[in-house]
Amino acid sequence: MPFTLGVALPLALFFLRYALAGALPELFHDVFVLTLRQVESVHYDLPPLDSMLAALPYALVLAFFPAVSPRWEAILAAGVAVGLGVLLCFVAVPEVYRTIWYSARSLAVVAVLVGCGFLATSTGLTDRKRQEIFLLACVTGLTSLVQFPFSVGIYFCYVAPLVGLTILAIVSAYPRAP
Repeated sequence: MPFTLGVALPLALFFLRYALAGALPELFHDVFVLTLRQVESVHYDLPPLDSMLAALPYALVLAFFPAVSPRWEAILAAGVAVGLGVLLCFVAVPEVYRTIWYSARSLAVVAVLVGCGFLATSTGLTDRKRQEIFLLACVTGLTSLVQFPFSVGIYFCYVAPLVGLTILAIVSAYPRAP
């Protein structure tokens, strides 16, 4: 009851102003009809499917990190750091910039797929850790849908924190988490 009143009272006060002016049909038209027309007519296509190949290195490191021997961990980390540093030196080149952007943009898909694969194959996880990874992967996957039907780069900013949390949950569940 308090929740219903907390929603209904402000809405009633809001609609009262329009009702007194006789403008409820215009309000309905502007809020629902025009918005629907805009959503139907505006779209920005997703990048091509092969753009996800740029995220393949992230996926491989994230998925196969537990298989790397402790001796090779530092070498792998240094190699990734040097590779990213070299890429950043050439960020002014449009193809390099696009590759970096596509790899970051595809991280939501990578995090969800690796998280699901990790949950399916891992044993010995606590129920709490299993729920944490599952819920973060679900929320990340659902939130990443914000880019449909208008897929511009700014919508990655909505998902980026969840992607980071999902990857952190997966990596921290490894027995030898870095």
